[in-house]
Amino acid sequence: MTAVSSVLLACIALIGAWVAFQQMMIARARLNHDLFERRFAVYITTRNYIKEMLQYNGGTQENAVTWWAVACRAPFLFEKQIVNHIKEVGDRGSRMRARVGDKPIYEDPNHVEEYNEQYMWFIEAFDELEGRFQDSLNLSTLTPFPIGIRNIFRVP
Repeated sequence: MTAVSSVLLACIALIGAWVAFQQMMIARARLNHDLFERRFAVYITTRNYIKEMLQYNGGTQENAVTWWAVACRAPFLFEKQIVNHIKEVGDRGSRMRARVGDKPIYEDPNHVEEYNEQYMWFIEAFDELEGRFQDSLNLSTLTPFPIGIRNIFRVP
């Protein structure tokens, strides 16, 4: 009887360990999914902001505020390279809107030149945006908790 209860106890312990392991894997996957959703929201709002800058000749202050409400989370979600790019998008957007401003940009040749420079930068930024964010939005390598058997016991 003692041998049978020892075997049953060991089986129950193994089942408990397996259930705990599965719970850990589900929690990591959920955390990665939540991180992906937050990062994707920053990507989409940045993409829409750049599109509005190009479509509406510098966008509006309301567009900038709406974008920044989401983009301000970037330092907590992304590595430094993407954070710096998002800051540059904001700075260049402000300069582009300042050139449109209250006066027509054609009144000052310097305004036209700077506006055109910012416009061309936004065209390039729009084309390169997916590539900049792609590594940070890849679910199989998403940090801080990559999902995979070899990463299970690694401390993040």
